[in-house]
Amino acid sequence: MPYLIPLVPNCSEPAAVQALRNACIDFTKGSMCLQGQLDPMSVAKDVAEYDIDVPKNTRLTQMISLYYLGSLLPRKSLSYIVGATGRDWAALRGPPTMYTQFAPDTVTLIRCPGESIANALTGTYAYVPTRSSTTCDEVMLERYAEAIARGAASKLMQIPNEPFSNLQMAMMYHRQFTADIANELGAINQGQNRASISVHFRRYY
Repeated sequence: MPYLIPLVPNCSEPAAVQALRNACIDFTKGSMCLQGQLDPMSVAKDVAEYDIDVPKNTRLTQMISLYYLGSLLPRKSLSYIVGATGRDWAALRGPPTMYTQFAPDTVTLIRCPGESIANALTGTYAYVPTRSSTTCDEVMLERYAEAIARGAASKLMQIPNEPFSNLQMAMMYHRQFTADIANELGAINQGQNRASISVHFRRYY
């Protein structure tokens, strides 16, 4: 909030908080800066779908990596799976060779495990705050406060007939925010920056 209000003076607190929340979501989704390690999960015989647990008041955006007994499973689309294994892909049994995601918070193994094995699945996932969250990961404040403020300001400045309305500045802050996301994603992809696996939350205000 201290970074945002100077850019949009006289903005109401509810509007500012909502803009900050939305900017946090957009930033984390685009940059994948919030990542967590999947606690080792056991697989059950003839069970293909597994829920991925993420921190409270967040949601899974995608799996960064998924391993079965130490072997990396590639993520594939349904059309690829059908083309590679046939229309009866759901009936296949044996050690999984790939996976897909039909829902944001689950993974579906291809093939379905033919036996129950403890701690067979490990991996890394990316997550974002939910729309109803009142807190965000501490890393957002420590590393990205100014970028988040620019993203929030770009939205608020597009609201007409407000003291802070400024379409030209809104476009400038939007370009900067987009560049901030791209730069962070590039750094993460190069292994230069990882969010702490230890999750600490702070309020938006």
